Amino acid sequence: LAGRLQLELKEKKSVVTSAKNGMSFLGFRIFPCYRRLTGANVAKFVKNFKALRAGWLAKTVSFQEMKDSVRAGVAHAEHGNTWNLRTRLLWEQKF
Repeated sequence: LAGRLQLELKEKKSVVTSAKNGMSFLGFRIFPCYRRLTGANVAKFVKNFKALRAGWLAKTVSFQEMKDSVRAGVAHAEHGNTWNLRTRLLWEQKF
């Protein structure tokens, strides 16, 4: 890789392991048959959602801003197996 492509691998991040252990990529943990959001991304999504909801209830955030932000987070989460997470976070909220 270093020769023709002029690429350099980082030893700590370049680990050969079994696919069943999964790998992290773009906020997901990717396994052979499914993708899950990482714990950090779930926590960030929940924190942002609660802050937006609180701002909307306090009339400091418009409904359109809240909707756009939540829609972007949901669109990212939809690339993984996150139906239960999205259902629990969004559809059970009382507005």
